[in-house]
Amino acid sequence: MRKRYSEGKVAEITICIQYRNGTLEMNINQIAKIHPTINKRDACVKVKRPAERRISVPLLKYARNLGALVGSNSFKFPVTEDALKTSTYWFYLWSIDERSRQKEYGKFPLHFSEVTGANDLGTGCFLKFDFLVSDTSPLESEPCLKLKLNYNMQAAKLIVTVMEITELVLPSGTTGIISPETYIKVTFHNTETDRRTEHKTMSVKGKDPVFNSTFHYPIMVDQLDLLNLVVDVKSKAIHTETLAVFEFSSHSTGRQGEHWMEMVQAISCRNGAVKSHRIAVEKSQGAVAAMNRNVRRMSTDILAVGPSLPPKTTCYER
Repeated sequence: MRKRYSEGKVAEITICIQYRNGTLEMNINQIAKIHPTINKRDACVKVKRPAERRISVPLLKYARNLGALVGSNSFKFPVTEDALKTSTYWFYLWSIDERSRQKEYGKFPLHFSEVTGANDLGTGCFLKFDFLVSDTSPLESEPCLKLKLNYNMQAAKLIVTVMEITELVLPSGTTGIISPETYIKVTFHNTETDRRTEHKTMSVKGKDPVFNSTFHYPIMVDQLDLLNLVVDVKSKAIHTETLAVFEFSSHSTGRQGEHWMEMVQAISCRNGAVKSHRIAVEKSQGAVAAMNRNVRRMSTDILAVGPSLPPKTTCYER
């Protein structure tokens, strides 16, 4: 069975913390449940001390039998007991992306003021947290199709402008192609006559293809309710693959419905209604897709705690 990953969570980290003789010692036990698109073998963790630029990079190694990263050393920070109680240490998960670039994938703050049972850290304790997707993470870059819908009252035409796609990164996997050619097919479907009129944009390469293709469809304003507009996003690698299908009509719901209603309310408006529509690229032929999330909620799952989040982080003795 395919693992299910909660939205916004890219990995789960377990750390051991011990404080004695004015020194805070941390050891990463393991990093598990790592998002499938993250390169595990080149992953590392960076730890930032409060109000300082200093970055510590604990050594990690990938344990294939566990499918997790395992800590191989401890790292220490000198800190007074009073300062520790109000300290926040930031943990960042980094790795190498498909273009051999270092990227930050996730992060979480460890607030010692929220750690209950931490008055006596001399014996050490284990904590478990979730790395949440970073604003700058490649997983946070949401591929979107930008469209403009406009109705010209004088010409009695619906005008559709396919503008661009941003941050489109396709699976490499079996095809070995990061960004194959992409094109858009626009279908005007008159539900009363069942007549379909199709138009296609030119094929464009790259992760940010710009089309700026405009299509006109003659239809009276009182017949807009009979029209169903279908927009297909297609990729041309070894074969043509549909990445997303959007339907716009007076019966649409969600973001497409909102876009259609904005267009209707802005009839004869020169600028029309412009919106971006998310492209959820799925896994194909065993290739790992770019799984993008637009999530910024912060949550922490604590060791041995159920789905409801406790008000405090619980510290467990070894």
